[in-house]
Order: sequence, then structure tokens, then C-alpha cells
Amino acid sequence: MVFLMLSCASNVSAAGTVLFSVSDPQGDALGDGVYALPSTVKDGSVLDIRTFTASEVNQKLELKISFGSVQNPERAPNGFSEPVIDVFLNSERGGIEEFGSTGFHSPPGRGWRYHLRVNGWNALLETAKNAPQAAQVSSRVGVVVDGANIVLTTQLPGDAYRYWAFVSLYDPLSKYGVTEVSSVASALRLSSNLQDAPTVLDVLSPTSQVGFYASREVPALNEPKLELNPLLYSLFAGLALSLMATIWGLFRKP
Repeated sequence: MVFLMLSCASNVSAAGTVLFSVSDPQGDALGDGVYALPSTVKDGSVLDIRTFTASEVNQKLELKISFGSVQNPERAPNGFSEPVIDVFLNSERGGIEEFGSTGFHSPPGRGWRYHLRVNGWNALLETAKNAPQAAQVSSRVGVVVDGANIVLTTQLPGDAYRYWAFVSLYDPLSKYGVTEVSSVASALRLSSNLQDAPTVLDVLSPTSQVGFYASREVPALNEPKLELNPLLYSLFAGLALSLMATIWGLFRKP
């Protein structure tokens, strides 16, 4: 997932203002590297994220997720059939640390407030139940396929968010709508010898995702830099000057 742009950008194009963009390593949509895809998946590139771009378009957040390829053998209305895309995001501290049914979680104090789940048939935005009322937004999500890109339009304000994104394999008959991982190798099953293997095949990350499958903790992308409140800065500066004056008074000659 090896080009990375972690700071907010001001690039303006016909599509709007690019807020964040990151690339993902090619060919890593195999979990910790040893997942075996079922034979029903003819081309694993349909599950392989290549780039993720967040933009502000008409003051709203738009996400463009590029895959190795986009195919629609089942003729799903959203223009693709096999991937299930989960994007979690937040612009503030706190939030929910468990990423739904993915099997992963965030570092402490760095959870999500909004969750987009998109497959070939549905696209919805979920707002965390503990979010302030003012943060409740429309669940409506638009989906457009443009070549190898899946473009998601939301009603979220264009802002600096931290992001997590995951891709799983669609299965309408499973409990969570994604293909479960079997510990028994079979040509017809998604399988892995990893204990309690997550159903996620690709984790958005500019570096190797293998370690996430051991720790189950995924750090945020586009983590905002810590900004010191001006009032706190003044307080710290005042305390420092006071301390220096005290030390000077103790050691100066009478």
C-alpha cells in the first residue's frame, strides 16, 4: 500500500482538492501472505488496493480507491462484484477502537467515528452511536466505477480525517456479508493456517501488512500532528520562566 503523503495537501484538480493520498504495495491481498483464495476468484487483483485518495469536492468528502482491476461478473448494480470495502475514519481523538467484524482494532484512544461499508449491492455510512448529535450525517453513499477506480461520494464534510481501510471477499450468505476463513485447505474455500484468521485480505498500508495479522492492531493513516493549544503554550512558557527565576534566585550570590 510505497508512495505516501501523510500531510494534508492543497492540490486542486477538476475533481476537487486532494486532502490525502497513499499507495499500497501491489499483490498483497493475501492476508498475512499465506491466505489461499478460493478457485471462484479468477483474478486476485480485484481485491488488491493500489491507491487511496481522499478529496474535498463541493465541500464534501470523496474517496477514490484504486484496485489492480475492477470486474463485475455478477453484474452487481454498483459496478463490481467481489470486494467488500470497509473504510473507518475520524477527525477527532477517541472513538470506537474495534473495527467491526474485521478482527482488527486501533491503537488506544485512536478509534473511528464513521464507517463506510461498500459492496457491489450496497453502500452505507455508519455513524458511531457515541458520536455527538451534530456529527450525525446522511448514510447515503454514492458509488461510481471509473476504470480500476471505485469512487465513493459522501455527505461528510471535506476535512482532515485519519483513515483505516480493509478489503474482504463478498459472501451474501455469511453472518457479516464477507467470506469466512477456513482452517481446512480447499480449492472452494478461503483458507489460512492462522488462528482466528481475520476475514480481511488487504489492509491499507504503505508498508507490509503482515505484522497487523500478528498484533491485530492497525495504526491510522493521515494521523494529524499534535498541535499545542496557544493558551497551554503560554502557560508552559510562564511556568518555565518562573522556574528559571526561582533557580536563579537560589544560586545567585548574595
